Amino acid sequence: AVGADGSVYYSTRIESGNLLEQFTPEQQTALLTTLGFVDTAGMTLPRYTVQIYRLDPAAQTETLIFEGDAYAIGRMAELNANTLIFSTIANQGELFNAIANGTLDPLTPEGYTAAQALVPVILYQVGLNGGSAPTMLGEDLAQFSLVPLS
Repeated sequence: AVGADGSVYYSTRIESGNLLEQFTPEQQTALLTTLGFVDTAGMTLPRYTVQIYRLDPAAQTETLIFEGDAYAIGRMAELNANTLIFSTIANQGELFNAIANGTLDPLTPEGYTAAQALVPVILYQVGLNGGSAPTMLGEDLAQFSLVPLS
């Protein structure tokens, strides 16, 4: 996203763990088989940490705006000079837990629909002046857009 002052907002993602570590070897095999993997030896299912940075080309500064546990950052938009709106896509830990425990079969129509709810897209706002924690605005808001009030 590009701010009104020319600042550029960008996201990064780093692998920060292995979602399989929470499961027994039997659960790992069941989960990976359900997901379609044949050779499961040494497999990992990564957990990610995401960051949003603001790059100000005029001042030649880079500022960390947000860091959190998520699979990815979705959309970003500057609401005004003081606020960034963005969405996160959750890591798949809850989904993998339901599959490994046998409470969800993602290969059925009902399971597919239920699986989507276990990987929510969450919409946040965060202040750009520093020191403020992000505020959750809602869930399941994957395709947000800002509409100017007239």
